[in-house]
Amino acid sequence: MSRTIIGLSAFVVALMPLVGWAEELPKDAVPLTASEVRQLYSGKSANWSRARAYFAPDSTFLIHGKDTSWFGEGKWTVNGNEVCGKLKRTSVKDGTSNTGGDCWAWYRVGKKYMTFWSGEKDKKYGYYDTELKKMSSGDKVSRTVAELKKKSGS
Repeated sequence: MSRTIIGLSAFVVALMPLVGWAEELPKDAVPLTASEVRQLYSGKSANWSRARAYFAPDSTFLIHGKDTSWFGEGKWTVNGNEVCGKLKRTSVKDGTSNTGGDCWAWYRVGKKYMTFWSGEKDKKYGYYDTELKKMSSGDKVSRTVAELKKKSGS
């Protein structure tokens, strides 16, 4: 049980965005539509501080730690202005796995896009506007996930 908790904690930390610029959501913020959120993610890769992820157009969600010690496979969904990735995370070293996931809620303030990560403890000042800078078109993750999966024996 403790290995699962430690593994899941490492997964959550890996997905944590850099929120040094976190702020309060302005009163004139408008939630994005589900269609707008899908456009932000579909066919895009994210390059976070400790992990890389790919949001495939068919809703496949792939992720791996930048240290290549783990990978994850699952699905991403959109509900309203929120995108969520749910997956099975696997250790490359011993093949053990656990499940987890994260969500991001999106808002627009004028021309600025702001998001809130579900793991953020500060529910009032946890909004930030740097997430889109971490996204790029195309799949920059699948090849590494396939290699890590082979190494893990799963």
